Amino acid sequence: MNIQHAPRRSTPELTEALNEIDRVTGQQLAAPSYGEDQRKVIDTCVESIVSDLCRRMEDLHGQLKTIEQQVLASAERARNALREHAAVCVRVNDEIKAMHIVISDLAEQSRATAQT
Repeated sequence: MNIQHAPRRSTPELTEALNEIDRVTGQQLAAPSYGEDQRKVIDTCVESIVSDLCRRMEDLHGQLKTIEQQVLASAERARNALREHAAVCVRVNDEIKAMHIVISDLAEQSRATAQT
């Protein structure tokens, strides 16, 4: 990331003074560039912060992927356990129906025996 400040615009008076100095000295003068060192330090700080934030975000993304995989594996185990419980419940229900038939048959036989 490179943050640069626009150079200050010369006022007409400054431009006139620089032109007069150029004329008298016979050499071209350029406006000073103030704050270059400070801009470099600020750029370095900003780049360091951005790099640190990107690294932290990548770490968090990796942690989220790990958590996602753990949740998916846990959900799969829970689903399998629920299927097993449902299968057991179906078998128990079938056994109850069979026992009900047997008990009903015994009750009928018992009534038939009692009537005779």
